Amino acid sequence: MNLDGLSERILEWPDSWKRSWDDIFLGEIIIHELIPFFRHLVNQGLAEKTIRKHFNNIWLLGGEIVDEIRVDYDLQKLPAREILLRFVDSEGGPLSRHNHDEEEQRSFDSSCKKLYKFLINEILYQTQNLAREVQEPNATSRKAIAELEAGKGAKFKTVKDWMADLDADD
Repeated sequence: MNLDGLSERILEWPDSWKRSWDDIFLGEIIIHELIPFFRHLVNQGLAEKTIRKHFNNIWLLGGEIVDEIRVDYDLQKLPAREILLRFVDSEGGPLSRHNHDEEEQRSFDSSCKKLYKFLINEILYQTQNLAREVQEPNATSRKAIAELEAGKGAKFKTVKDWMADLDADD
């Protein structure tokens, strides 16, 4: 299965969730965060039926979120990923008024758990990459460190002397 057919439908979601024109903007922000999730599902090689189940459940989640954002102005100030994480967790999603029985809610919760796990893994991955970038000195820093370790660096008796040397370059 590919994402092409689903992508077209995803782009229609904000309009399906709207009660006012402001809701479309909120919906577009949310789907921007959801597209990588669906790409992930397709790349996992899940059955088409399974992907469609998650697709429909996440559409339902988006509608619940837009409805809540409409009345909770504090949510409107948050980034989309944080909004999503306010609605999903390791146990599932919110109780949906559109689910008619426990089986539908279980299916919905299953999709919300999968989304939650994906979002958390993305945050961890980004954090690890950021930490790696910060921990590894660049070429200029490595050269400076090597010079200092070889005893070639300038030495100062006080911080004031060091600052005076730094200011001298201006």
